[in-house]
Amino acid sequence: SPFRAVTGSLAIILVLATMRKSLALGFAPRILAVVSFITVVVAHQAMIPLNDSLPGWMSPFLANSWIHPGTESLSLLLMIGSLLSSAIVGMLGLLVFGLIHPAWRPEMLQSLTKSAKNGISLVAASACVGIIIGIVQQTGIATDFSAAIKGVVETNLFLALVGIMVCSLILGMGVPSVVCYLLMATLMGSLLGELGVLPLAAHLFIFYFGMMSMVTPPVALAGYASASIAEAPIMKTSWAAFRFSLVGFTLPYMFVYRPALLLLAPIDGQLTAFAVIHAVLAALFGILALAAGLAGWLSTRLSLLSRGLLFLSAALLLAPITHIGEYRVGLTIDITGAALFLVIAAVNWQVARVRPAEPDELVDELEPTADAAV
Repeated sequence: SPFRAVTGSLAIILVLATMRKSLALGFAPRILAVVSFITVVVAHQAMIPLNDSLPGWMSPFLANSWIHPGTESLSLLLMIGSLLSSAIVGMLGLLVFGLIHPAWRPEMLQSLTKSAKNGISLVAASACVGIIIGIVQQTGIATDFSAAIKGVVETNLFLALVGIMVCSLILGMGVPSVVCYLLMATLMGSLLGELGVLPLAAHLFIFYFGMMSMVTPPVALAGYASASIAEAPIMKTSWAAFRFSLVGFTLPYMFVYRPALLLLAPIDGQLTAFAVIHAVLAALFGILALAAGLAGWLSTRLSLLSRGLLFLSAALLLAPITHIGEYRVGLTIDITGAALFLVIAAVNWQVARVRPAEPDELVDELEPTADAAV
C-alpha cells in the first residue's frame, strides 16, 4: 500500500542516516507525509468529512493527493542537495517501485509507452534545431555578428543592447545556458563595460536573453518539450510561449537603465531607498500595463483604444528617458505612465462590476467537447 511505501522509505532513511548525517534532513517531510496519509485513511474509514473536520488552513495540505509526491521530492532535495540529482533519483525510485507494485505496473507501462510516442515529434524537432545550430557554428555567424555590432553601435548604448540581445538569442539556440553565457560574456562583456554598464547588470542582461532563447522560435526547446507533454502542435505551442514571454524581454533593459532594481548604485550617483522604490514601482506598473495590453484583458475585455493607451503607459514607464535637454523628466514621465495605467484599470474594474462578465472564448470552444464526452 502507499502507507507501507512511505513508512518503508522512512525506515530506510533512519538506517542510512547513521552513515550520513545530512540524510536526517529528510525526516520532516517524510513524517509529514505519513501523518497526512494516516489522517486521510482514518477519516475515510470513520466516514468523517475531512474538509469539515479540519481547520481551513490544513485542508489544502492534508486533503489533497499531491502531498505525497510533493513531500517525497522535498525530502530527496533536502537529503541530496542537488536539484538535478534529486529529480533523477526520484524518477528512478518511481520507476522501480511502480514496476514492482502490481496495482501500479499497468499504469507505469502505459506511461512509458505514451512517453515514447510523444517523444517522436520532439526528436524530429530537435533534429531540425541541430541543422540551425550547425549552420551558426560552421559559418561563424555569431563571431562576425559580434564584431559587426562593435563597429556599428560605437557609443550608442541602446543599439548595442539590441544587437547583443539578438546575438544572445542566436547563440542560445539549443545551447546550454552556461555555454551561451560564457560565449556572450567573452565576446560582448567588454563592449558593455566600455559603454558604462555596471558589470552585474551587463552579465544579467546577457544571461537573461540566453535563457529567453528557450521560448523564442524557431528554436524554442521549452516550447517543444511543452508541446510533447500537452500533445499540442509544436510550432503553435512555441509561438504561444513566445507571446506569453514578450513581457520578459523588457526586464533586462531595466537592469541596465535602472540598476536600482538590482540594488546597485548608478555610476554617476548613489543608491537611495527612493531610487529603489521608484525603480520597482516603475517596473511593476510598466510590466502590468504591457501584459494587459498584449492579453487584451484587464478585469474585462479591452477595447482597441484601451489597449493602445496601455501600450503608451508601458512605453512611458519602461522607456529609458531621464532627460529632455537640460531638464530631468524621468520621474515625471513615470508618474504620468503609472497614472494612465491606474485610470484605465479603475475604469475597467468599474465596468466589470456593473456589466455581467462576458463568456470566455476558451470555455465556448470546450463546451461542445465536454457535451460530446458526456
